[in-house]
Amino acid sequence: MKQALLISASVVLFTVWLVGQDTRSGQEIQVREAEFSVPFGTTEGKVAVVGEFLIFIDDRRPEASFAISRGEIRNVRADNQTVTIETQTPMRVDTGQQTQLVFRLRNDGDAESISQWLRSSRSASQMPSVTSQADSAAGGSDIIATYQAKRSTRLWGGSRGRLIISQKGLAYEAIDKISDSRRWTFRDIKELELNNPYELKVTPFNGSDYTIELSGKGIDADEFRQLVNSVTSARVSRAE
Repeated sequence: MKQALLISASVVLFTVWLVGQDTRSGQEIQVREAEFSVPFGTTEGKVAVVGEFLIFIDDRRPEASFAISRGEIRNVRADNQTVTIETQTPMRVDTGQQTQLVFRLRNDGDAESISQWLRSSRSASQMPSVTSQADSAAGGSDIIATYQAKRSTRLWGGSRGRLIISQKGLAYEAIDKISDSRRWTFRDIKELELNNPYELKVTPFNGSDYTIELSGKGIDADEFRQLVNSVTSARVSRAE
């Protein structure tokens, strides 16, 4: 499978200019102000949709700009102003290789606009999985439950967001610090601990432990048992 491309800002800007000048192509260019999640913070820039590519242009370090082809995208989640993209293969970005890329768009509706781009010009068999807030409200996703949540850290101040439980795994979606967002399939999880109904600890096979604190409604014993069963079943299939 073709790897996602790492390109310089000069190439990005030339591509945008070229498509903009090619009136015969009839292609629409969408450019959005955005922040890209990196370890310990975010990077400001712009997201441009050009033909079959989604391009992130890094404002501070143009050489760190990159592009993702539509065919490389496996799954997308659009929630309010945040877009989380999962790629088919590890994506090489400035901070290393990642399969999950998180963007926070500046304006309302921008995240859904990118989701619409992913839906367009694709057959059903080629379509990546796209979940938006509107889809969830309509019951079109595999979400089982959501909880108001936060993550506290001594050094970095923590974040607030929500814990999402789906048929495939868990996700913590931070709304005020997108670099804290995480997503695990049940196959990715080595162990779950519920110290009390309001504190869930996730230990993945790869990466550090992650403790999520819940507010409002907690996870009861039956719900936690179902989660553990899902992890156990996924572990069996992982070993096969």
